[in-house]
Amino acid sequence: MTGGYVAFFHSLRLLVFNFCVALATAVAACWRLGAETNLATAFMRTHQYDKAIDWLVGQRKVPRDWQRTLKAAQARLGAALALAEGRPELDALGALLATPEERFSYYEAAEVLEVLKGAGLAEKNFIGQYSNAYTAKWADAVRRYESGGVYLAEGAQRLVHQCTYELPALKKEVSRAEKELSTFKKTNPQAKAKVSAIPMNVANDRVNEMNQKLEADGKKIVTPVVGAPVDLQQATAILRKQGVSTEDIQKGLSVPVFFHNPFITVKTPNGVKGVFFLSYGDATRASKSIQGANPEIQAADLTNALAQMIEDKKDNFVFYPTADFFTLMKEKEEGGKQN
Repeated sequence: MTGGYVAFFHSLRLLVFNFCVALATAVAACWRLGAETNLATAFMRTHQYDKAIDWLVGQRKVPRDWQRTLKAAQARLGAALALAEGRPELDALGALLATPEERFSYYEAAEVLEVLKGAGLAEKNFIGQYSNAYTAKWADAVRRYESGGVYLAEGAQRLVHQCTYELPALKKEVSRAEKELSTFKKTNPQAKAKVSAIPMNVANDRVNEMNQKLEADGKKIVTPVVGAPVDLQQATAILRKQGVSTEDIQKGLSVPVFFHNPFITVKTPNGVKGVFFLSYGDATRASKSIQGANPEIQAADLTNALAQMIEDKKDNFVFYPTADFFTLMKEKEEGGKQN
């Protein structure tokens, strides 16, 4: 039996979380810039975020032709991201490379270089260049950014964009969600939200039933499954390694699932089944538990896995229940004993 959980009335929480992430990113960018240029103090004094790059040029922290230099640095970064040959199998590296390409900047590139150095890939030849070709590629990108302080201009660009567009948009979304929640509480004073542990097939049946009721209002519950950000990052890294483009990943990957090549199987009362995992951690632990074998972990979107299960007439696949499912089931049992 497959396992999952359903969380209702969580939209406001997600919006608030996204707002906090955007705000923290903007503050972090300002702090990083401030460490090099005292820009943070200038911003607090003037509040003119849109003048960040002008201030950097005026203080001679970046060159006046910074756009040309930045494009060259970004081109080197793109080349490093596209390089698959010689890429080491490192969890920390995979997590960094799972960052969407449009959000990848100098700071992520510098972190990648530090990970490679920490993995012992920082040996240099007699002329001072990195012997490892993969490390050399990332070092070249970082060096391009640091030349003339152009990474400060990129950081200022991102800061201005977040303060000008992303934060105001999130504020509007939070305000709208708060109004809707307030209206819902007034019309449904007895309603209470809770998290319940139920098998995924049961959750799908309930979602379909609720969608039929909501259809008249033009509303729809998309899926009873919410993927964890860390699993989305790992799935993105796996697909990138397989040569899938960033554009295709963004279009096709919503809720990641993991499986092995060859498939890991389990014995059930209905026969032997191939297992899909909703958690990368569970998939990793499963592969390590098999002695004398090292099956490769692969990733796909939940819709693709479900489509394969539907097409398979012999019912040869199952989903492995998540740790959250087991936790909620335990809490439910303990609650039943107390009652």
